[in-house]
Amino acid sequence: MSLLSTYIATRLQSISHPYDPERRIQLPHLPLIAATIEAFLQLPANTLIGGQIEAAVRRHQSTPIGEPSEHFSALRDLIHTVEPFLKAIGKAKHQDDPEQMKRVDASMLGALLEQGIVLPKAHWDTGSSNRHHSDVYWRNQELLTATSYLVYRLRNELAHELPQYSIDEILSLFRATVSFFVLVVSHEDNFPVLQSISLPYLGYLQELSRRFTSDNGTYYPLVAGLVWQPEAEEIGLLDTYLREDLIDRYPSDPTHVYDLVGIVGSFVLLGDGGTGKSRTLRHLLVRLAYEQLSAPNQKQKIPVLLSATVLRLESGIRSALLAVFRHLSPSIIDESLRSGDFLIMIDGINEVALQNYGAIVQEMLMFLHHYDSCNLVVSTRGELYHNVLPLPVYSLLALEREGVLRILQTYSKSESAGTTAFHRLSIDERLISVFSSPLMAKLLCDVPADIPIPRSLGQLMKIVLDQVLAREDRKGERVSKSIRILVLSALAQYIRGRGTTVALEPQVLAVLAEVLKQYANDVSTAGLLANLIGSGILDRHDDEYIGFFHEMALDYFFAISLRDDWTLGPARDVLERIAVVPSTALEILGGLLDSPDAFIRVIMDRDLALAARCYAARRAPATSSGKAILSAARDHLLSGKSSDQVMAVRSLVEMNDLDATGMLFGALPTMETDAVDAAVHAMARQLPAGIGEHLRRALRGGNYAQRLVALKVVASQQLAEYTQDIVAIADDGATGLAGVVAKTLGRLASAQALAYLQEQLGRPASMRTIPMDVAISALASRESVDVIRRALRDTEAGVRQAAVGRIDALTIDEAVDDVLQIFETEHDFAVCLLALIFSIRTGRCADLGIAILHLFSNTPTEDEIVPVTPLLRLIQLLPRSALDEIVLQAITCRNRAIQSILIRKSLEKDVTLALDLLGLIDMADMSITPGVKADIIGHALQSGVLSTDAVISLVSTAGDPHIRRTILANLNHVPTEMQEQVLTDWISDPSEQVRLSVVRAVRSLGHDLNWSLLQVLLTDDSTAVRREGFRYLNAATPSDDQHFILLTEKEWPLDVRRRAFQALCSRRFLWPLDRILELARDQDRVLRHQALGVLKAISRDGPPHIGYIQHWNEERAFGFVRQLETDQEWFFHLSGLVDKSYLPGRGHLVAFRVVGQLDANTRPRAVEVRFLAEVGSIPYGRQASRQSAHTFP
Repeated sequence: MSLLSTYIATRLQSISHPYDPERRIQLPHLPLIAATIEAFLQLPANTLIGGQIEAAVRRHQSTPIGEPSEHFSALRDLIHTVEPFLKAIGKAKHQDDPEQMKRVDASMLGALLEQGIVLPKAHWDTGSSNRHHSDVYWRNQELLTATSYLVYRLRNELAHELPQYSIDEILSLFRATVSFFVLVVSHEDNFPVLQSISLPYLGYLQELSRRFTSDNGTYYPLVAGLVWQPEAEEIGLLDTYLREDLIDRYPSDPTHVYDLVGIVGSFVLLGDGGTGKSRTLRHLLVRLAYEQLSAPNQKQKIPVLLSATVLRLESGIRSALLAVFRHLSPSIIDESLRSGDFLIMIDGINEVALQNYGAIVQEMLMFLHHYDSCNLVVSTRGELYHNVLPLPVYSLLALEREGVLRILQTYSKSESAGTTAFHRLSIDERLISVFSSPLMAKLLCDVPADIPIPRSLGQLMKIVLDQVLAREDRKGERVSKSIRILVLSALAQYIRGRGTTVALEPQVLAVLAEVLKQYANDVSTAGLLANLIGSGILDRHDDEYIGFFHEMALDYFFAISLRDDWTLGPARDVLERIAVVPSTALEILGGLLDSPDAFIRVIMDRDLALAARCYAARRAPATSSGKAILSAARDHLLSGKSSDQVMAVRSLVEMNDLDATGMLFGALPTMETDAVDAAVHAMARQLPAGIGEHLRRALRGGNYAQRLVALKVVASQQLAEYTQDIVAIADDGATGLAGVVAKTLGRLASAQALAYLQEQLGRPASMRTIPMDVAISALASRESVDVIRRALRDTEAGVRQAAVGRIDALTIDEAVDDVLQIFETEHDFAVCLLALIFSIRTGRCADLGIAILHLFSNTPTEDEIVPVTPLLRLIQLLPRSALDEIVLQAITCRNRAIQSILIRKSLEKDVTLALDLLGLIDMADMSITPGVKADIIGHALQSGVLSTDAVISLVSTAGDPHIRRTILANLNHVPTEMQEQVLTDWISDPSEQVRLSVVRAVRSLGHDLNWSLLQVLLTDDSTAVRREGFRYLNAATPSDDQHFILLTEKEWPLDVRRRAFQALCSRRFLWPLDRILELARDQDRVLRHQALGVLKAISRDGPPHIGYIQHWNEERAFGFVRQLETDQEWFFHLSGLVDKSYLPGRGHLVAFRVVGQLDANTRPRAVEVRFLAEVGSIPYGRQASRQSAHTFP
């Protein structure tokens, strides 16, 4: 938010008449008007005038009241911007009218106001009579007319004389001038035009935000946990200092996905089918749009949701954006991409056909490389993702009991019906874990109360879909249920056969027609499709595509088609199809078969855990396959290998079998750590049969591993019936389990557990049996409010910190006053920070300035742990007016991590802060980190306000590599005449990262190829620099091969020569034979091999080997050929020539085949010898040619 926008928002809630101050008006949508002005002045054509206005406002705002001369100078500077400001508006309005554009350029201020160029003539008297009217006349005019005249008169006075004004008059005139800007922009003739130019995405955001209220009412916030983070060198691709600083500090605790968008920015979101990935992204889309409109002056990214399938068809992210915003010109989209204005969410890359998956991943990598200021969120199935993007990976967690209850209450016919369904689930612990995903819980709402709750996905899908089909029958559907199932099965088979999840409508109609032709020839194909879409089984995706309402439904009908094929007999083609079928479909198929033993044994060869899932889903006995799975699991457990034990653990849990559960708990003491963790993770997702007795036995008398697993399972499933056993463990002080016990008691939040925590809080810290900060952090129920409020007053800072965090997370409004009291007396930075965040979020922070000062009076030392996630949340919540104080405190902060985080995120929120900081800090100050200095300089350059002298000064004093890299990253903001000199000076920088940044800067500027610069790059000592230099060459010369030919010469580094050769081949270059032969005998083995590949391509229809004739005896009709690949010599005879008229000669290039020993008197020889070329001199291989005589056969 700029200073001008802040001034408008704080000083112009009402605008007074300049000649009658008692008359005031309030403009509706003032924040939107301010945002439009700010965005308009940030357009490339208007940055100069925007910078001048901003500088005048800054000078006005920062000058004390007692210095009228400075305020007068600010007023004069602002008045001088009025004419160019009006011209900018005029050009925007008449950009399609060349004559009017000329008129705008030629007009002075009076003409701009009088002649209807910017405002209608009606607001201004004709002729020059305006100048002779008295103040009484103007008092009776409407606001815009009077303000326009005041500004016009003031400009003329300041141009010809220096009038004497009082400080009150200066302040009033300054306010009137800014009011004039607001009134001109908000005029009905100007506002729509400027809005469409300056805020091109406004209509898009408004359309999305209309869906927020209804969407928010049915969405349950999901949390995700960190499962993988990229290494530093992978994040280097994105080239952001914050991520380099925080490489090991991504939020690792379970975090709401919405918060991850604000804190992490770009990440991958994993989840199994039905866990809510797509639903979460759709919610983020409308929520972020709604929040952006609610705070238009806060710079936020434009959210865009793209289907991975559409992304493939649109040939890239940019093309997909052009399709979404087809009403905007490509130049606007490109500028938004370069400016980092987008948050791109790509949903379901697992649904892309396998042959297109690599291209989608490559497209996302290129997007991250070219538009690293944009954010990218990608969703996919966890089992199909292998960390192919340099982004942190978060996995959606299963719903807790409260989440399952909320979803059932939301989607059931009534809240009481949802509560009843939840109580039915709670009878069986396994059922709660089965329905712990949003989709499963939602589908359960469609299961009639008189039907037993299904225990597998296949059973649930059958009940739900039978209900849908029966409902359509009651409506009078002519097509029978059996035919509709046949149609849906055929469609599922067709879609899965293409390796995707959707199909084009004509393809769907063709599949339906084929089935109906056999079973119901009189049924309309289009009518049946409309019925299936209307029933909700099928759904339209992006207008052109049709798919099932969820991937699970697709897999269900696909499993039906597989069942029919399997029943006929598992032929080879059926077995081949099963090898590539999604695991969910196979699990469902296991529950559909009447005799699943043979099928489960086939699946065992593919995946033991999947076979166990198929076994658990069975509806018919499968005794032999069950025994086989147990036997295989036992062998895996005894192998001693961690990977085998993990597979065994997963299989035993998935089986849902009493014997399997007993085997699992019995083997825990001998398992590797990874296998123990796998057991916890697997049972956290679902509880196996007979778990209760094994949990109690482990808690009461098990060894360490068994107790550890039991505690974690009880905590994850919130099994309150084991509270007494866990309290006993806590009192016994079990070694190494105190933290796990504390977390478990917090998670249970039963009456007995809460009473125990209250008792622990009453003890001195040294007398406690469990770490209370861990226990308080784990509390997840509002019933624990008394424990949390007591923890706020604890003597341990960690406990107080946990208590504030829980109050915020659980929205315990009755504890607000407690938190505010804690903040006033607290001396721990982390506790203060969390309390401040809570007070801001609840609107109870009376004075932000004082609160920030109190926070930084408790700054941690350099070696203390920094609460990164809360710091990022603080910047998200702070208004623009508080950022000044935050950055001032951060600059003097003794903790460098806090300094780096706060300043960078504040600058991202308001770039104008960089200009203030640039004049405030000393670049030689060692207490300010190089990364912070670099961030300040980078954002100052991006503002476009710096003078040429200021830029020269920054470049000449850029002593730290961080700063030089930042200047290079923003080289397009450096005057053109300086760019070449910067590149030349820094191409030989000692820092490899700086030299890499030089190459990227050259590429981003898009200049013509600079061969002298390229030579320096390609001979650099760093392989990475040479690689980037080669990419620069490849991009700069899309159709010129001469440079690449030159780079294959021997004087260039070997990796450059190899890359040049590969580039020429990829360009389908027609090699001169002498050059390719020279490379075929190069000293480098790789180049020789590549050149031989070209030669073989020349004779691709002929024999496989290439060589030179080393010797030919014409009289005896035999000779020897030297093979290029190996330097080995082979005998050949005239009878071995393909063309008997060909006369072999020394040095001829030939192709040939080698045959083995024919009999006891012969040896291997060359046959099918085919002439390729005559090259003259004999090429010598790795050794000199032998001169000794040959032994002939």
